[in-house]
Amino acid sequence: LVYQSLMWSRLASRIMLPLGECKVYSDLDLYLGVQAINWTEMFNPGATFAVHFSGLNDTIRNSQYGAMKVKDAIVDAFTRKNLPRPNVDRDAPDIRVNVWLHKETASIALDLSGDGLHLRGYRDRAGIAPIKETLAAAIVMRSGWQPGTPLLDPMCGSGTLLIEAAMLATDRAPGLHRGRWGFSGWAQHDEAI
Repeated sequence: LVYQSLMWSRLASRIMLPLGECKVYSDLDLYLGVQAINWTEMFNPGATFAVHFSGLNDTIRNSQYGAMKVKDAIVDAFTRKNLPRPNVDRDAPDIRVNVWLHKETASIALDLSGDGLHLRGYRDRAGIAPIKETLAAAIVMRSGWQPGTPLLDPMCGSGTLLIEAAMLATDRAPGLHRGRWGFSGWAQHDEAI
């Protein structure tokens, strides 16, 4: 179901796999809560990863500090098992770990999308200030337009609305031309699917 959702979702920005939650009253709580997840089942030691951390509380007052604590917990989970240390790659990681901190609760998830799902893979260059493909699909769907009827886009720009309408009309999967997925580095990814 997750693969199908990633391939066919026209409106989602990202699809996350929840891994767990922990209470965070100190930076040690965050570290131990993240380390409680079996990271060696999530990705291989040779894989690269990145951490996206958002949210603050009385203890974690800086998102970069929170991301560093999460990174340390993941790296230490591998080194404690005498496995090679996974490396951080902020630009093109094999695995993206997302942590949201709200008050005293941290939610931890894997980003199975990789890059945002608005990046469909059909566009090399965009015009000036294009709308995201997910927003264009939502506008077309909400407009009441029906395939087989004329569609006018008087502010055509880079044609995003028209391209998304054409993909809807031809029942073409939005993720068909994506070159890279976030689940590719996931240890539980089934290549056969």
